[in-house]
Amino acid sequence: MFKKISVIVAVFGFVFATTSNAGDMGMYAGGSLASIDYEITEDGYEDEGLDMIVGSGMFGFSFNENFSVEGRLGFGLTDDEIGDVTFETEYFFSAFLRAAIPVDGGNIYGLIGVSNVKFKYSYPWFGDTYSESESESDVSFGIGAELPIYSKGMLGIEYIELIDKEIDGTNFDLSTVGIVFKHSF
Repeated sequence: MFKKISVIVAVFGFVFATTSNAGDMGMYAGGSLASIDYEITEDGYEDEGLDMIVGSGMFGFSFNENFSVEGRLGFGLTDDEIGDVTFETEYFFSAFLRAAIPVDGGNIYGLIGVSNVKFKYSYPWFGDTYSESESESDVSFGIGAELPIYSKGMLGIEYIELIDKEIDGTNFDLSTVGIVFKHSF
């Protein structure tokens, strides 16, 4: 595992060092609207899928046309149910290294970083509602493509795997597919 990470860092470092251009540096901000898919598999139970809508904001800094870092903060806009249990995304935040390849005026990009997702589930309990929240973190990755819509604005589509891990016999697989808007300053 350490070898793989070392090779990835070395490749990113080489590309970053050979493509630096001060004209491509700068801040950007934007947002996304995405469908978040929770796949929950527990020992002895079938897969249960939940689909919800999340909105997020992003803020980033481009080192050049190929590399940037960005942070994202998102909130659930809808919830979903399995039986009497209601699930909702309270928030998520992510920090990513973004590597882009310019293609025909747009970009194809990959993301790698870490994410934390806090979700809440509620269910009826003796005439009352009981709620509990859980928070999970994991290495995250994604891919996307974007095209210019005006001189400093991009519109794109992306897929991000936020969390994919097993906790106490339950597998959590949280991924998003969404539309992304980005404005450079």
